[in-house]
Amino acid sequence: MLPFVKNRWTRSAVVAILFLLTGKLGHLVAIPPGLATPVWLPSGITVAAFLLWGRQVWPGVFAGALLISALQTQGSSELGSLLWAAAVSVALASAVTLECLVTYGLYRRWGEDGPLLAKSRNVTALLLGAAPIGCIGAASLATLVLVGSGMVEWGRFGETWLTWMVGDLAGIYTLSPAILTLAAGGSVWMSRRDQVSATVAVLGLALVCGVTFFVPLEGYPPLAFLPAPLVIFVAYRFNDILASLVGPAVAGLALFATATGVGPFGKVPTNEALVVLQLFVTVGILTALLARALANERDTAEREAQRLSADLAHLSRVTMMGEIAAGMAHEYHQPLAAISNYASAIRIKLRGHEGAARDIGEALERISDEAIRAAGIVDHLKQFLQKREPERVPSDVNEIVADAVRLTRTAHSFPDIEIIHEPADGPPSANVDQIQITQILVNLLLNSCEAIQASGRSGGEVQVEVRERPGGWLRIVVSDNGPGMDAAAARSCFDQFYSTKQDGLGIGLGLSRTLAASHGGQLRLVATSEGGTTFCLELPLAESDETS
Repeated sequence: MLPFVKNRWTRSAVVAILFLLTGKLGHLVAIPPGLATPVWLPSGITVAAFLLWGRQVWPGVFAGALLISALQTQGSSELGSLLWAAAVSVALASAVTLECLVTYGLYRRWGEDGPLLAKSRNVTALLLGAAPIGCIGAASLATLVLVGSGMVEWGRFGETWLTWMVGDLAGIYTLSPAILTLAAGGSVWMSRRDQVSATVAVLGLALVCGVTFFVPLEGYPPLAFLPAPLVIFVAYRFNDILASLVGPAVAGLALFATATGVGPFGKVPTNEALVVLQLFVTVGILTALLARALANERDTAEREAQRLSADLAHLSRVTMMGEIAAGMAHEYHQPLAAISNYASAIRIKLRGHEGAARDIGEALERISDEAIRAAGIVDHLKQFLQKREPERVPSDVNEIVADAVRLTRTAHSFPDIEIIHEPADGPPSANVDQIQITQILVNLLLNSCEAIQASGRSGGEVQVEVRERPGGWLRIVVSDNGPGMDAAAARSCFDQFYSTKQDGLGIGLGLSRTLAASHGGQLRLVATSEGGTTFCLELPLAESDETS
């Protein structure tokens, strides 16, 4: 709503001006003495202004209500003095402002963030909860002021109260959703097929409204309900903007017909007819907006189901790759064992040939040692990849970090990057699943090394520091001198399937944070002013370390 108006006082002035213009229109059909009217558009404008701009616009609401109340009370013979008229105007303006404050506060408590029509909870919170309570309170206070000041007779208390309450409520139902939806923006694009359908539906609705409200058909009051199915259809079938405008458009046609004495509501006294019409309008608009909100929830649920299906397929592929890696580790065991066995057999056969043994014995010894070391690496990798139940035992965290560093260096070649391990004194012990903590650290180390390598920097360095912290905590800090993260990546780095790498899966950091939380710890990105990236893994120390 007027997004270019930034200053709070300018906004208040805009609200006050709109209040005066629409308020004068409403008072044209007000019951005597001209203050309680069943057509009160300012309530819809002011509530929308509060929801868009916050409480800062209350001076505009108060000023607009004060001015229009003063204009209506200055010529009243029931008021004995100008001072008394001013007091009544202030009281009425306070009631109007209180209505907005109550409606705004209750909606913020009961509704959810996001567009009004995104969820049925928001629609019901505003139109079935906050707005009725605010209107009832304002109508009660205002009617007491009018009766107490002598402007309205006690015998007309009920009629005045109902007129004020229904007028305010109808104004909110008619204008607030439309203003909020237009201010929220959003796409109004429709396919060609939907454009044709919407045009036919709107033209059909206009024809039905013309017959219902302007063709004199005596004795058929149920005709008033003829537009309802088409209103609900248009709201449910198309988009938020059409849904928010179709109800007010029908209400405007019905209001014009009733005010001129035609249509199903035009055969009763004017104020009674307008009150009944406004009650009818609020029910129709509420039904249409709920239908639109339910359609949005349905669309959101369908998109979420599609996203989850895609994520599940992605996760299935990742799991399959893990099983393939585990199978490869198993297959590599046999040739490595054969290499070691053949080397041992050759050494045995060379025992009687001392010269040859001296020449090739050392080489065979190295072959055997390397085969055994490779088999150990494969065993470690297989253990790292296999599906297993977590097992938390007291573990030396320095050893886990050293293991993660060795695994990182073995699995990937980063010849120009130095990984520095600074162990803690102790050694520190934590009740953890060693494989899971290793997984977290390997992921952090690989991310750092790959980021440095991708940037093309020379002299890359990754530092892993283990320190005990007060309060029984252990902190493992992984930092690098790489290019670091921009603000968008820093906000989203822990989101599932988010990755800044072209071939990245986007599951490592999110899974690592989940594993850290399952150990009673946390993994977080630490903001630094020196460049690079720093992650901090905090874990609770084992009880024996905490009490030592």
